[in-house]
Amino acid sequence: SVAYSPDGSKLASGSKSKRENTLNVWNVKDGISLFRNFRIHGPPAVSAVAFSPDGLMLASGYNDGTIRVWDVLDGTLLHTFG
Repeated sequence: SVAYSPDGSKLASGSKSKRENTLNVWNVKDGISLFRNFRIHGPPAVSAVAFSPDGLMLASGYNDGTIRVWDVLDGTLLHTFG
């Protein structure tokens, strides 16, 4: 799953491999990964990503029905729902 921030400066991607799920935030201008440390080991798989309207938070949805909200500036997990 992928999503652009409202201002178009960042791109979030969620992916799944056999060993882990990864949530990345990329700088669109230069392709540098701002955060590669959003790693969720094992299930559940990342199924959706979306930025908040101000672009400061990122919501990630998982195939087990949970949603996690992250601070885009420092990668802190702010909330878990479900």
